Amino acid sequence: MTKQNDNTNTQSQALAQLMKDLGMNTLPQDKQNELLIKMTEVLLKRIFIETMDKLGEKGREEYMKMTEEGKEVTPEQVEAFFKEKIKNYDGMIKGVIEEFKEEMMTTDSKQSTIAAPEQNAGVNQPASDGQQAPAGGQQLPNDNQ
Repeated sequence: MTKQNDNTNTQSQALAQLMKDLGMNTLPQDKQNELLIKMTEVLLKRIFIETMDKLGEKGREEYMKMTEEGKEVTPEQVEAFFKEKIKNYDGMIKGVIEEFKEEMMTTDSKQSTIAAPEQNAGVNQPASDGQQAPAGGQQLPNDNQ
């Protein structure tokens, strides 16, 4: 098994455990899959942002050159680059995962939002004039008034 697979397995295991800890494992399988996909997307974005931040400007430039369109770069090569440029890269990933898990576990409002997103229906319903209302229910100004 490659190190890339180890990181993927670590992320998958952490998300599976988080879903269990939040009681999401009692939801229908299709809803579990949907939530798992969304949580994975958020986690991967956070890992990417943290990675780019840790690389610094010079490292980001090297990364961009390495991954330019037309160049074939394997995930293993990208990971090796990150490990070379970022001290304790694996630890950084585990830290992002743990931070995400703690955030999900400690915020009751997020738990209810994830477990029952339909309860939040109506937050961004169209305003009476057909315009989309911003989050929080504020009305957009109407140019016709």
